Amino acid sequence: DEWCLCDDLGINIMLNEHHQTPTCVVPNIVVTGSVLARQTKDGRVLELGNPIANRRDPIRVAEETAMVDVLSRGRLECGFVRGVPMEIAPSNNNPTQSQTRFWEAHDLIKKAWTTHDGPFRWEGKYFNSRTVNIWRRPYQHPHPPIWITTSTHANAEEIGAHGYVCAT
Repeated sequence: DEWCLCDDLGINIMLNEHHQTPTCVVPNIVVTGSVLARQTKDGRVLELGNPIANRRDPIRVAEETAMVDVLSRGRLECGFVRGVPMEIAPSNNNPTQSQTRFWEAHDLIKKAWTTHDGPFRWEGKYFNSRTVNIWRRPYQHPHPPIWITTSTHANAEEIGAHGYVCAT
């Protein structure tokens, strides 16, 4: 109700997701984002943060976020995060590899959103797929605006080099 009120008042909406922590009780921003895409009319919906470094399947993230973008008719903004320390152990990922895993997931999602000339194969260090060919495509072209969180200067430079919004 508060998110819908924000839309009525002309305030954009930001959603956050965390796992196995009491600091955030939204376990899936795609579900909430899908509902808000249909219940709101004007406000942008920022899904900040989708912890892609801890995801098993970035292709599914690409599909789900594209669907929210379609449902909202182009009002989605995608925020990718590495996640917080208490989420790493439950995801069974090596914390020393979270940064490289994050950028590989990012690259796969972006390629899935923007490849339109047929299926492609992905052979990465962390993710492998013989066939990637998502449907639905994002409503916005080439893809929704991307936000990435960081608290370091080096990461901020990399995020800026991609032309993304840097959130801290």
